[in-house]
Amino acid sequence: GAPYTIELLAQDAAALIEHLGTGPVHFLGLSMGGMIAQRLGADRPDLIRSLVLCNTASEMPTVEMWNDRIANAQANGVEGLLPGTIRRWFTAGFIDRSPAAVGFVEGMIRDTGSPGYIGCASAVRDMSQTGILHKIDCPTLVVIGAEDPACTPAQGEVLHENITGSRKIVLEDAAHLSNIEKPAEFNAAVLEFLRGVA
Repeated sequence: GAPYTIELLAQDAAALIEHLGTGPVHFLGLSMGGMIAQRLGADRPDLIRSLVLCNTASEMPTVEMWNDRIANAQANGVEGLLPGTIRRWFTAGFIDRSPAAVGFVEGMIRDTGSPGYIGCASAVRDMSQTGILHKIDCPTLVVIGAEDPACTPAQGEVLHENITGSRKIVLEDAAHLSNIEKPAEFNAAVLEFLRGVA
């Protein structure tokens, strides 16, 4: 089908929240999930009690980089993307120390399949959301991995600076999947935030 957009994915998430009848919800999203969360917070405040935006960004340059990844997935499947993805998602030390966790994530990537990857990569490539961040007025926590090359600390700062009243936490020695590299610190920060807004 046609490439996805973050708006479309956010509409899917909103429809699920409405279908389950659980709203308004505390919505935690990591990476693309955080991009969807930004759009939900801006467009559907009726469904959102708070946001936790983890290892994410409001813009994802460059178009060429995403087109290269899409072309790689089309030619080689997601398998061709695995080595570079793992190096972006985890610090080198964690890759050496934690083969089981890394292997689990490699399996998740393999199970994604090329059509889903290509659709979502297109959504990330085309996203431009900095201009909507001022519309988010629910309690928001921004979680940043200090060593994240995929959604950098600078990109996390853009979220924090543009979302009024947001809080941030930087997890040291963590790359893109900070919840897996630093689970105790990640969970403690999120739970402290949620206790404060519940």
